[in-house]
Amino acid sequence: MQVGRTQVSTLRPTPVQSIRFTHDARLFAVAGESGYDVWATYPLRLVRRQALPGMLELALPLPYSPLLVLQGGGPNPLYPPNKIVFFHDGLRVPVAELEFGERIRGVAARNGLVVVALLRRIIAFEYGVRPIQGVADETKSGFWVIKLNEWPTAENEVGLVAVSTAPGSTLLAFPGIQPGHLNLVHLAPCPPPARVPAAPAAPHPFRAPILIAHTSPLSALAASTSGAHVASASERGTLVRVWSTASGRMERELRRGVDRAHIWGVGFEQRAGDGEPEQNRRNELRRKGGRIVGWSDKGTVHVWAADDPSQPIKSSPAAAPPSLANLLQKSLPMPKYFSSAPSAAQFHLPRKNPHAFASALGAASAAAGVPSLRLDDDGDGDREWAEHFVVCWVEVEVDDDRPVAPPASGTAAAAAVGAEAKPGKRHAMGSRDERGSFGSDAASTRTATPSLGRRADTPTMPGSSAPMHVRHASAGSVRRHHRRPATETGPAAPASAPPKKKERQLVAITYSGDWYRLRLPREDDDDESMPKGKCELVEYRRFSVGTNAW
Repeated sequence: MQVGRTQVSTLRPTPVQSIRFTHDARLFAVAGESGYDVWATYPLRLVRRQALPGMLELALPLPYSPLLVLQGGGPNPLYPPNKIVFFHDGLRVPVAELEFGERIRGVAARNGLVVVALLRRIIAFEYGVRPIQGVADETKSGFWVIKLNEWPTAENEVGLVAVSTAPGSTLLAFPGIQPGHLNLVHLAPCPPPARVPAAPAAPHPFRAPILIAHTSPLSALAASTSGAHVASASERGTLVRVWSTASGRMERELRRGVDRAHIWGVGFEQRAGDGEPEQNRRNELRRKGGRIVGWSDKGTVHVWAADDPSQPIKSSPAAAPPSLANLLQKSLPMPKYFSSAPSAAQFHLPRKNPHAFASALGAASAAAGVPSLRLDDDGDGDREWAEHFVVCWVEVEVDDDRPVAPPASGTAAAAAVGAEAKPGKRHAMGSRDERGSFGSDAASTRTATPSLGRRADTPTMPGSSAPMHVRHASAGSVRRHHRRPATETGPAAPASAPPKKKERQLVAITYSGDWYRLRLPREDDDDESMPKGKCELVEYRRFSVGTNAW
């Protein structure tokens, strides 16, 4: 009997077309080949899975709204690539659409504003919901979209555009007419969410609306939430520059590396801000933008420290041996590049294993227009998979590592605490070599497949694998996992939960469904097994996309 041969291969191109975060990075939307998924960034869980009869290139959630901006793409697009559709997630119907004469390169949004990037134009639109007279049902209200303005730009193939999202902020940034230039536009103040008093507009106008940011075309652009700073990177990929929008001056110059790279994105540390908007803006100005994260096609995440002594991450040249550049600049004139600030912490994502059919997959991915699993070949013989990924900041509750006052001497509790409070190495899942396979070591070339250890307390969500925690309690913290028996001096003290504190960490998400949570190094770390200046992988998970999950 003649039967068709079934092709078995693990090199199926990923169905993910794009991953976009909300304005506060609490959610992210994944556009795939059969609709879109909305996930909670941390803890990772599936919020919504919407199946659609076509492929999407973009799914962007709008702030404080059940609306998403959808754009079709791929070999079987749901909508034409020159059209964006406002899709109501609750009603599961499109409510409006905008069509252009060319393919849309990028989209950015804030509350009440959507900005569309074309090849040589930036167009801003205002949107809102107008209640209909005599109709109490909000779902039957009228949705409106009007054009605000448009501006010319240089050739903007990647669709760079950035907008501040904090209430009262006014910044819109995009590439200028000349390559390497940056335009700053003063918009109307960003409206606050419903039932929240309106915040005053930023009192600092843009003194220099055009910034000569780089000598080569831009490749990455990001704005802080308050609009006080903007970060840019060029196609050379060696430097990231932070600019003050109020004065037009370059506040900081951050060094990524001397080799050429394509910087996929940069991001400012998002802080909730307990004070007024103007106070938060002053704090950001004092910190010169705060901590900044950047990621590139090298598979590396860089974190640059803030110019603020209160930050937990600081570049400490005295703790590390002096580099060759530091030794030479004392006696020889060095290029200006070496005066920039190096990254304070790094993390290397695991590299894909080579395969015999790598060239065939690369051709198939290029023909299908899939943006992930791109094969780098610069002619130097170093061929490796450069998987597309995105990074954002999250706020995590961790155990407070501050020393705990011991009980009165002479008790069993005091003896137990004294025995457990001695500093030592962390009890992480697996050995150091297993942690290296996750990508914590730059020299590791293995795939991220460590042995399973202790499972996390968070339940397994539908469509995702069980979470894998790599790191447990930090060194020096008091762990009370087992109740100690009573001794002659008295009964053991009841176990109590350790105090908690909030810490800013990073989440990296790849286009193939890998989810990494990274902890930034601190000065009080005493774990000798972790190299200095490296981010620590504390949790890894896999998530599925669409109805055809893999």
